[in-house]
Amino acid sequence: MLQLDTTGVSGNIQVDLAVGGTAASPTLRGSLTVGELSFGDFGSPFVQGVVDYADRRLDANLLLWKTGENVLRIEAKLPLDLALKSVRRRQVDGPLSVRAIADSTDLSVTEAFTRSARRVRGTMKADVEIGGTWSAPRLQGFVNLQNASAELPGLGVTWDRANIQAHLSGDSITIAPA
Repeated sequence: MLQLDTTGVSGNIQVDLAVGGTAASPTLRGSLTVGELSFGDFGSPFVQGVVDYADRRLDANLLLWKTGENVLRIEAKLPLDLALKSVRRRQVDGPLSVRAIADSTDLSVTEAFTRSARRVRGTMKADVEIGGTWSAPRLQGFVNLQNASAELPGLGVTWDRANIQAHLSGDSITIAPA
């Protein structure tokens, strides 16, 4: 695998990608599935993704699953130049949109991404969107954590039953106790 040390790497990755068009104006369509991926302190829950790219516009959807339950949905619509040749700038003018939605997601899913956090508990409800443009992004939405607990042994930090609200607006994020 690219002549890198793969000791400690495990899991399954399935990619189905169709590339068409020209080098200057390619089209990409495909899907990705990742299952039980693990390397070092990083791990991944079951992930499904779909990508569609044409006319310098990338549309992508990503679903993260834990034990058969969708825990996070990410949708992205990005103005990009993914030409298969050198270009001056990959980010092109136009509206961008990235949205992440979680509805009463069990925070223990965090442990699927890292071995550095332990005893992660609580729930998260979130609807976060990044809009605007590359040069002037705008935030909006919220993240609510209820009864959040976690241990970070490497830092010697423990949180217990934290209730936190984060509100995103324009270029600001306000965090307050819930």
